[in-house]
Amino acid sequence: MGGVLGQGFCQRRLLMLFLLFLLIAVGSPVAAAYVPPPVDQYVAKDSCLRDFCRYGKQRVVESTRLFADKDIGSPVVTTLPPGTIVYQITSDVHSRPAKVLVTKPIIGESGHSYAEGEVFYVLMYSGHNRYKVWHRGEIFQERLIGVSGLIERQSGAVIRPAYTWAVALRPLEYTLWVKVRTMDGLEGWTNEPNNFGRHDSIDVILNGRLLNFQSRPLLEKGTVLVPLPPLIEALGGVSSWDPANGVTTIACQGVTVQMISGASTAVVDGRAVELPVPARDINGVLFVPVRFLVEIFGGRVEWDQELKDLTIKI
Repeated sequence: MGGVLGQGFCQRRLLMLFLLFLLIAVGSPVAAAYVPPPVDQYVAKDSCLRDFCRYGKQRVVESTRLFADKDIGSPVVTTLPPGTIVYQITSDVHSRPAKVLVTKPIIGESGHSYAEGEVFYVLMYSGHNRYKVWHRGEIFQERLIGVSGLIERQSGAVIRPAYTWAVALRPLEYTLWVKVRTMDGLEGWTNEPNNFGRHDSIDVILNGRLLNFQSRPLLEKGTVLVPLPPLIEALGGVSSWDPANGVTTIACQGVTVQMISGASTAVVDGRAVELPVPARDINGVLFVPVRFLVEIFGGRVEWDQELKDLTIKI
């Protein structure tokens, strides 16, 4: 009898232990997957460094090679001369992570604690003293102030803050690869993001050639206005201004147009024609509606809203 009772007690105990195991297994949160430290290389796809998050329209300021892939050993797609307009599509950050030794215990802004003597890795800069870091098998954002030698200046000198709680055993090194598309559809990668300048202004392209204006074109009520002198010169015409009555006379392609700043109409070969917007005098330069003039002279105009490009064919 006692053996049977003892056997039943053991069975119940095993059942309780099994149920307890199931409860713990089901009810406990799943631990975050351990991520090994990216010692030699870290790649952040579709990412950018804060100073170079400039997706959209760009102007090339220095001659730049575009590669077929994110590797200078890959084929060269094309070489972009200065002044070329491109559209930045995306960018990847390739870094050699900084290996950092903790010299004083601290709790970071993220809530993670760093113990004296342990090592963590800084993967990339995110802006405002924030970095993506690897620590104890996790990758997260951390604000790093007080880490000596983390960033190396171009001069070779490293930044050493007044107060330090960690020392970089090697500085953070990174390359930003930027993918761009040219206006004729070519796409490629470059590791020279400094060769591009932010370009939000309107570009006027005449028969495939970019026109240069000392004063930036304007967009007013859906109409692009540009300085008259460089436009009419590029079109092969001439213009003159009569200060007595404020009339500007433009002659091109056998057509004569007269305009007055602020007037809603122009005179084309002796007849009045309504303007989409009036011409405007800005700092002594007459800004005129491009489409109106080009079409009067027999040309065609196309507007690209995305790139803010106005293309003239005449």
